[in-house]
Amino acid sequence: MAVITWGNALDWWNILVDPKHKNYPHLGTLNQVAGILSLLTSVFIGLYQIRLAKKPVIQAPRAEEQPQREQPHETASQPAIIPRRSPGIVDRTEEISVLRERLMGGASGVMIVTGPAGVGKAELVEEVLWHLEHAVPGPPLTSRPRVVRHEVVPDLGQDAGIDVGVLVADIENLSDDDAALRKAIGLQHSPLDQLTAALEKHRDTPVVIALKHAECLFDPVTRQLRDPELDEAFEILTKNTQHQVSVVLTMRHPPKSLGRGTWPERWQIAVKGLRPGDFLEYVKRLAGEETLVSNAVAGLHGLLQGNPRNTQLACAAFRFAREAPHELAAEISHRKSRDGVLGFLIQRLIAGLNPLERRALEALDAYGTSVRLDAVCALVVEEHHEPHPSDDVENALTKLVERHLAVKTAQGEYRLSLSEAERKWAGLPNGTGPADDRSYELLRRAGYELHDRRVTRPRSLADLRVALAELRALMRAGDLWDRAYNRVEDELDPELRKRNCVSLLLETREKLRGKLGSERREMANHNALGELYASRGDFTNANQAYGQALEYANLLQSLPCQTVIRANWAGAYWRHFEVETAYGYYELARDDHDKLLHSDPEVYRDLLPLRMNIFEGLADCHRHWGEYTKAIEFARKARSVPESEGYPRTPEVRDLSNRSRVGIGMKLARWHLELGDREGAERLDETVRLELNGHGQDWLESVYQDGHAYLLLGRDVEEATRTAQRAVELAREFTDPVILLQARTTLCLAYLEKNDLDAAARQIEAAMPYRHRGGSLLPPALHALVAAGLDPDSGGDQADERFRLLLAETEERIQQDRHDVAAWDFKGFAGCGLFLYGEGELKDAIAAFLTARTTTRDVLGTREPTPGLVEQWISLLERLDAYGRPPGLLRPVIDVLCVMQARTSGA
Repeated sequence: MAVITWGNALDWWNILVDPKHKNYPHLGTLNQVAGILSLLTSVFIGLYQIRLAKKPVIQAPRAEEQPQREQPHETASQPAIIPRRSPGIVDRTEEISVLRERLMGGASGVMIVTGPAGVGKAELVEEVLWHLEHAVPGPPLTSRPRVVRHEVVPDLGQDAGIDVGVLVADIENLSDDDAALRKAIGLQHSPLDQLTAALEKHRDTPVVIALKHAECLFDPVTRQLRDPELDEAFEILTKNTQHQVSVVLTMRHPPKSLGRGTWPERWQIAVKGLRPGDFLEYVKRLAGEETLVSNAVAGLHGLLQGNPRNTQLACAAFRFAREAPHELAAEISHRKSRDGVLGFLIQRLIAGLNPLERRALEALDAYGTSVRLDAVCALVVEEHHEPHPSDDVENALTKLVERHLAVKTAQGEYRLSLSEAERKWAGLPNGTGPADDRSYELLRRAGYELHDRRVTRPRSLADLRVALAELRALMRAGDLWDRAYNRVEDELDPELRKRNCVSLLLETREKLRGKLGSERREMANHNALGELYASRGDFTNANQAYGQALEYANLLQSLPCQTVIRANWAGAYWRHFEVETAYGYYELARDDHDKLLHSDPEVYRDLLPLRMNIFEGLADCHRHWGEYTKAIEFARKARSVPESEGYPRTPEVRDLSNRSRVGIGMKLARWHLELGDREGAERLDETVRLELNGHGQDWLESVYQDGHAYLLLGRDVEEATRTAQRAVELAREFTDPVILLQARTTLCLAYLEKNDLDAAARQIEAAMPYRHRGGSLLPPALHALVAAGLDPDSGGDQADERFRLLLAETEERIQQDRHDVAAWDFKGFAGCGLFLYGEGELKDAIAAFLTARTTTRDVLGTREPTPGLVEQWISLLERLDAYGRPPGLLRPVIDVLCVMQARTSGA
């Protein structure tokens, strides 16, 4: 289950609305800050914040889609009129009216507000939400809705921490008591089950959940949610009209459903640039009593394109201008493009800063993340000098906020609000390094300050925000390579490795290459780069990096380093499916480690965790060739290594070893299942479960739950579904893409067993982004299968293309290794899929399946029978066959496998 994070502990969500506050008149404009760096939205005291994720849309629904709840007569009295919040938003009459009427009428489902950055989406939504919170109940509004606000921050990309669990918690209105929250949202039921129950329980309670910057939760190319559970949750909210829960999403582009959901097609409001009349009113509100400013900006509608962000900057530029308004207006009019106007405005605002304000701006830029006032105070003075009074620094920051160059978060922290283009126009150093010695010093000191403010015991990826900002500051400074490298090796790499997120360090390690001044450090960094490239499927660069690392190791005459690099290089060859070469390197690494037992016993013991990985690699190679006996032997050796005398017991080694041990145990259980030994598989499953008792670590539990769900598929599909869902939730909580890929694939299989094709499609669509070419062939095979099932009468263009891609990948792998059992099996499956669309012959598919059962490296040996694996293939082929037109076309292939299974199982 996803971790529930408290909003009052987060650095980037929401701000309280207080009309009497001295800075309140400026809050209404801050929401227009360009791009995804905008971090303001309002919320009432008492509502905790958690993590949420969803998708949007808002066109008038068809009549048959209207809620079945009784609607008030058109002559019914309207809610009492209340004044706008101050300063409010200009009269976007149509957009406000549509959204307000929908929400005040007790509408349910998902509503989407779209539009370009800075156009005023968030402000429009906030205006309507403010009205809802202050409306006097009366027909059609029988009770004032409870409003919950969330804001997604782009710092962590797709790991934004928004999920169905947050949606459920919002509906339930859970308190901030952690124990009560965990009890209410536990792992006993799937999030979607909890959502259904929450809607039933609170069916008469109006709730509006607003999500700002929702585009961070979507794939930027496909515009689909990355989370299939949210996709399904939105569909539930849309189809179930017996509730009063509305989700309002603000994002830049209209979304699409992962499966065949209809929720994106229902309610959508497109926000465009302000119309001339609205633009004029907006300018007057921004300028207030300064008529010279409003008169000057009013004539720039065309150049500013009605964009509120541009308008804010223009008003600020005129407000703080030294020359007469007509002179500044003339200069702006000479700019013929939006970028030209925006750049000019930024430059004018920057030029008007006093020295302290400029230093505050540079301090925020150096930090690169939101920080408290005291952090800014530490950076606006020269080192070892008397600090400025905090009131002076706060005033300087307030001036930056007034100029829309910075924002102030709900927690009172400050953050730069400029996009990359705006930073360039502001004359701030680019991301590749400092512009001068002063910038270098500022970045160096920012690194120290951030280091003192980091979370020392991170529980989630979000907790690493400050540590990652520190690393960025050090890298931008330049000449601090050793210190940056220490941060990577000592702190970030171990934490990110637990979460399978070390790829976040790739760019940093590339920049560090050749700058470390130590052969040993260069060797270690190249070794790590090889691992990162290999994990991405970039074997060319991985090969190069490992080669350079090994050269350093040979130069240092370091047998331990040679052992490590050869083992890692073997892993790269394995990922590239050059299995023979991988096996050879694993053997070399094992032999090198054996030598250390006599030459350096202490180092031998230190490298025992590596020996565990070597044995696991040898086991994987044997399984790849269908040599189960040897595979199981090496896997058992790998699991026993942590029991060796002298095995390192540090917390870091313990965590990684526990993960490997659990993973290998569940891998062994799968292999026994493929051999038809279900009892052996279940014994291993129980062994691993008992080993986990007492660890209490979600990231270990997710590994087990995924494997356990796979074993349950054949006998209890409902429990398999719940278990795989728990694995997904735990993996997402810990941001583990490896388990997310595996568990979502298992969930897809479970939904196929339940004949829920739409849900299966959502799961495999969400799994595919985590799958790299050269990885498991099961996800792309299921991707093609669900496409064939979703629209069998359409000609199957999408399914046909996916089967073609699958066939090409299997043939590429077979060309590399003729004994790749899985590649032969999936080639047969791809051939069957293409046959349904009039391509190829079944005899080729049958030949591929037969080769997978008989191929062996030992010309005198015979392959071990795998009745369990054959049974799984029969199940998938029967499902694919049912999608044929007519069904039954694949019967010859299925019959061959049935005969083979009967022989190998002794029937």
